[in-house]
Amino acid sequence: MDKIFAALSVGSSLQKKTRSESAQKKFHSNSPNENQQQGSSSAQNISLSGDQTSDIKKGSALTQPPAYNIRIMNFDPSIYEDLSMPSHSEDQKANHNSDSLVKLLSQKGKVQVKIDSFETFGLLPWLIRNICQEMTWSSPTSIQQVTIPVLLHQRDVLVTSPTGSGKTAAFLLPALQLAFQYLQENPFLCANNSPSESAPSTNCPIESPPSSSPLSITTIYSLILSPTKDLCKQIYRQALRLSTGQHMQIGMITSSLKFIKPKINHYDVLIATPFIAVSMYQKYNLPFSSVRFLVLDEIDSLLSDDFVSATDSVLSFCDYAHKVTAMFSATLNFSVEFLAKSILKDHVKIVVGHANTPASHVNQYLKYTGSEDGKLLAINDMFVSGQKPPILIFMQSKHRAQQLTHLLSTLSVSVDYITGDRTEIERQTILEKFRRAELSVLVTTDLLARGLDFRTVSTVINYDMPTSTTMYIHRIGRTGRVGGLSGTSWTLFTDADIPYIKPIVNVMAQSGQLSNIPAWLLRLNNPSKRVKAQLSHSVVNRDDVIPQPKTTPINPGKFDTFRKKGLIDYRSKKRGSERPHKARVSKKKKTNNTSNA
Repeated sequence: MDKIFAALSVGSSLQKKTRSESAQKKFHSNSPNENQQQGSSSAQNISLSGDQTSDIKKGSALTQPPAYNIRIMNFDPSIYEDLSMPSHSEDQKANHNSDSLVKLLSQKGKVQVKIDSFETFGLLPWLIRNICQEMTWSSPTSIQQVTIPVLLHQRDVLVTSPTGSGKTAAFLLPALQLAFQYLQENPFLCANNSPSESAPSTNCPIESPPSSSPLSITTIYSLILSPTKDLCKQIYRQALRLSTGQHMQIGMITSSLKFIKPKINHYDVLIATPFIAVSMYQKYNLPFSSVRFLVLDEIDSLLSDDFVSATDSVLSFCDYAHKVTAMFSATLNFSVEFLAKSILKDHVKIVVGHANTPASHVNQYLKYTGSEDGKLLAINDMFVSGQKPPILIFMQSKHRAQQLTHLLSTLSVSVDYITGDRTEIERQTILEKFRRAELSVLVTTDLLARGLDFRTVSTVINYDMPTSTTMYIHRIGRTGRVGGLSGTSWTLFTDADIPYIKPIVNVMAQSGQLSNIPAWLLRLNNPSKRVKAQLSHSVVNRDDVIPQPKTTPINPGKFDTFRKKGLIDYRSKKRGSERPHKARVSKKKKTNNTSNA
């Protein structure tokens, strides 16, 4: 494969400058780009003390969670009135800085919130202990400071927050707290016993599973839906760590029922994908009507065309009138928000940072490669320049991911790939190796673009540029996670990607990355709505990752022509054996003589 890089590099140094200049002239536009700031007049602003994170050095640790400006609709100040500072001694109270107190200043529709400790939320002692010891979290993030009190007051929420900002803990902590309190109010819901006849009645119905069912579940307090199995397992592991030391039942529904205990009648938290949830409900009659706390993680994916039918079925199963519904995502468009509002009741909308923008502490870069061959040169330059692993590379298709993995493995790079055709065991094994830094490079598709937490990933490379800003935001959100390192993303693009590049340029500009955008890209015209709709349903036709040698195909009908002309002997087994020329001439003479006679 060194020969491939050597062949590709022939003449590249001479053509690189000319190619870049020609691309700038080809796509030059006179109308400059104007950045539009998003806002909402009906939303109230909540500013958390501390400036937004900017100019973070590459690879630096995020010891403090970044602070974002927050906008809230349907804000109720009484939600935060019950918050109190943790217990301190008299000397600590006297010397405590007023900046660390919770402030509620209703001036000109603005509320300033500053919460330094998880104890301020009034969480249970065992939750506080697990947060400090198991998760090693020191202070809540911006989204957690605002969302946790709202959910503890059992209000529906619609939350939009950047990737890596701590959305999972924002709904897991209230779910565990409320489930534990519900279990104390209904002690008959024992882990190993079914409800007795003399048990106190509850407001939600209790359904009995079929007699042939291997499950004995009668009640479920909290149900969490997520679009992928990998994300479900990540939420499942985090819920187990947060409930360490307590007799709480945490389960995950899979087709094999591997994470479900057969003799458990009550589950505090149950996690599943929409399709598995529908299948298990139809097969085992799971009591979704008893769900009191419903979480839809990655709501824009769950309400997309691929999942909306299954999600709608689960929502119809969870028909308890007073349940709490929480929706979370890093991206939210108008159509998804319209559907979400039709599901929620008297909800609180929370927007952390700028809507539909990546995290501000991810340094984003664009690199023009001209063609597919130029991408190999760019990847080679990154490895030669000492790009720190682990590195996550996104490809457009399974076939291209396998090709790039094969190419990198021949260059003595510790690499593997995850696509949809890998088995569940293979995917989990590869993910664990990648998290433990046993793999330097992981190549994948959009399958791993959402939700997965890779705190050690320092670099994300979009080898194939995504065709939508939504997938771009989710892809680069796999780096720069809270509690990890500040991240870097590289997006390689060719001439075929130019129609898709302008929306991504706008996303970079909104997240404060203007200095990393070439000037000629800023001068490109914004595509119209009709063009955007066409591009959203199209796929870029790309060449193979590894250049294939070009060969001239042989025309299969050539030998038939030779046979008709008598140049190939039908009686000979070897192709190309010609008949004697004299025999052919003598045959013609014979026919001529007979015609004359």
